[in-house]
Amino acid sequence: MRSKADSQLRSCSGRGWCRGGWICALVIGLTWGITLADPGPHHDVERLTALLNERPDDLGLLIERAHYCRLDKQYAAALKDLDRAEALAADRPDIHFHRGLVFVDESRHEPAEREFTAAINGGLTTGRAYAARARVRVCLEKTEEALADYEKAIALEADLELFVERGAIQVRSGRLEEAEKGYLEAVAKLGDSYVIRSAQIDLAERRGCFARALEIVDEQLSRSRVKTDWLLKRAEIHERMANPKAAKADLEAALTESNAAIARKPVGIHLVTRARVLLAMGRREASRQDVLLALSKSPAFIPAKELLAQLDSSDTLGAPTTPANAKDVSRAYCGGASPEDIPAGAGEALKHSAGE
Repeated sequence: MRSKADSQLRSCSGRGWCRGGWICALVIGLTWGITLADPGPHHDVERLTALLNERPDDLGLLIERAHYCRLDKQYAAALKDLDRAEALAADRPDIHFHRGLVFVDESRHEPAEREFTAAINGGLTTGRAYAARARVRVCLEKTEEALADYEKAIALEADLELFVERGAIQVRSGRLEEAEKGYLEAVAKLGDSYVIRSAQIDLAERRGCFARALEIVDEQLSRSRVKTDWLLKRAEIHERMANPKAAKADLEAALTESNAAIARKPVGIHLVTRARVLLAMGRREASRQDVLLALSKSPAFIPAKELLAQLDSSDTLGAPTTPANAKDVSRAYCGGASPEDIPAGAGEALKHSAGE
């Protein structure tokens, strides 16, 4: 079976440039969607090499192999293919874009910025191109330029990840009113989102507007069928307001709801949710037992693995829901990891792939 990456790459290579969203994965959520049957990028490299042996000047095959070489961390080979493609068609802006992605994976942010700029100036004026340059500019601490690129990217592709990242940069740089307007824009365009509402709540707390934070939570509680996450959030706010009695009541309500969910269906997600509640209540060992049970059912369940790592550390706080500031965005995207592997915020809901 072919992966989502495969089909999206084709729309970017050789047959025009797709305008599919640059949906990162800071934040990032949905992964490439590669199925268990997908053999992996090295098999694609071998397949494309065989085709290129027969058609060495096939531009589309060169760009496609460069893509899979990058995913397979064969960066020198990817750059070699892109150089060859550029020699065949110097006017193709998507070649610069793919080269920029290689440089990002190598943490070479200055040449990556130059390549993304060349792609944009060459006509690849898509949301994902502006978003790619925005993220690199965050790494280079070019805040004004990064925000300008985020604005352009969002205008072209109103994506949840982009709203979260832009808001984080605005908060870090003191543009709190702009951040609030941006979150409201996200809700207007994309509808209610736990990630955006959590960002709004964090912003309200940062500004000392605890009543506003509670107002947002209460509104979501009135709408949500599953209330556990919002009860946890409200308990957190009550703790910060020095109202332990209200916080305890919220945690007890969250535990009751979690117990009921597990009684209906004792699956990993419900066990991890209860583990988070128990951890917030200070019941660390009980939380660990739920996580271990979840992993016994689903050994690869990422939220359970992340929470277990947290339990094994000295950190007793709940898992973050959104990047608290631009430093978190920078740490995720600027550390040299491929965007495909970067968690961008609220667990699986924001693990997007960048660029293709």
